[in-house]
Amino acid sequence: MEDVRFARCRRRASRFAPWVVVLLAAGCAETTSLWGDGATCDDAACLDYCHDQGFPTGSCSYGECLCGGREDGGATCDAVGCNAWCVAVGSDFGECRGDECVCTPPVATDADADAVASDDGTTAEDATLPETTGPCTPGDIENVPCGLLCGTISRTCLAGGTWGAWSDCLGEGECSPGAADSRTCTCGGSESRTCSPLCAWGSWSGCPSGTCSPGATESRPCTCGGSESRTCNSSCTWGSWSGCSSGTCSPGATESRACTCGGSESRTCNSSCTWGSWSGCSSGTCTPGASESRDCLCGSTRETRTCSSSCSWGAWSGCPVPTHMDSGTNNDPCSEAYNTWRCAWDARVCGGWVSQVCRDGHWVSYHCDPASCEGCCPAWSSACE
Repeated sequence: MEDVRFARCRRRASRFAPWVVVLLAAGCAETTSLWGDGATCDDAACLDYCHDQGFPTGSCSYGECLCGGREDGGATCDAVGCNAWCVAVGSDFGECRGDECVCTPPVATDADADAVASDDGTTAEDATLPETTGPCTPGDIENVPCGLLCGTISRTCLAGGTWGAWSDCLGEGECSPGAADSRTCTCGGSESRTCSPLCAWGSWSGCPSGTCSPGATESRPCTCGGSESRTCNSSCTWGSWSGCSSGTCSPGATESRACTCGGSESRTCNSSCTWGSWSGCSSGTCTPGASESRDCLCGSTRETRTCSSSCSWGAWSGCPVPTHMDSGTNNDPCSEAYNTWRCAWDARVCGGWVSQVCRDGHWVSYHCDPASCEGCCPAWSSACE
C-alpha cells in the first residue's frame, strides 16, 4: 500500500450545512498554502494547521504545508470549513477536535437535522465550498451563499496565487424568503407584507382608508350663534355633530297676526333665533266687545254702550226719558208714553227749571222751580211740586 503520509493531493470539495459535520476525502494528505504574501512556509505554523485538521504531523515542502501521519490517509475535519459553517449557523467560531467540528456556543447536532426546519417549513440547503487548494489568479474573489437569510461567504486569491481563508457569513438580509409579517392598522383591521427572494421585506399591503385621524376634532358656526363640534372616532370616520343651541325661529323670518281693531302687526326673528317684538296695532278707545254703563238722569235706571270691532264705543242704549234735565219749554213735542214726567230748563217762561208732563205728544209745563228736578222722572212725585 502506498505511503500517503506525505503524498501531495488535492482535497475534494466538501459541503457544509447546519447540523452536518464537514468531511475530508479519505486516502490523501492535506495540502494547503497559508502564506499568499510571498513568504516562505513556516514549519511551526504548518504543524499547528495540520493538528487543527486532525493530522499528527505537518511540514513545509516547496513552499506548501503538507499534513500526514494518519493511516486512514486524512482527517475528517477541515478547520477552515468548520469555522465558516459554525459562524454561518449563528455560533461565534468553530474548531476541529479530532475528527469532529465543534461550534462555540454549540448548535444543534446532525441528529436534530431532520426534526428542525426553517421559517418557511424547509431545511436549509447545503452550501458547497470550492477546493481549498489549487492555483488561482491573485485578486479573484469567490462567493458562496450561506445561511437562511441570503448571506454570502467569500475568499480572495492571494498574491502567491493561492486562495485565502473563507470569511464569515456576511450580508444576510432582514427576513427569510416567503416569510409574512402583519401589523394593526390605525383605523382597524391589519396590513401585511412578504419577504422577497432577496431576503428583504416588500411593501405593506395598505390599511383601509378613512376620512379623518382618530381623536381629531372640527367645528362649525351655528346659525343661532356659537358653534358645534364633532370628533373623529377609532374607525377614522367623523362622529355626530354636538348640536347647536335651540331657537324658536330662523334668523330673518317674519310672521304677522291680525290686530283686534283691524289691520295687522308683524315681528322678525333675530340672529339669536328668537322673535323680536310685535310692531304694534293701530290704537283705539276700547277693546271690541267691551261694554260700559252709567246711571240715567231719569229715575234709577242705567244705560249701556258696547265697543265696536273698530275699537270705538257704540251709542248709549238710552234712558227712559232722554231729554230729562235738558233744555225745553212748554208745548215741545214728546214721544214718551202718556203721563211721563221730566224736568227741563225753560229760560223763556220760568227762567229756570220747570217740571213737565207728556200729554198728547207735547210737553206741558206744570211747576216752575220744582222741589227736586232730578227726582221728577219718569213718573210724578213730590219732587215735581
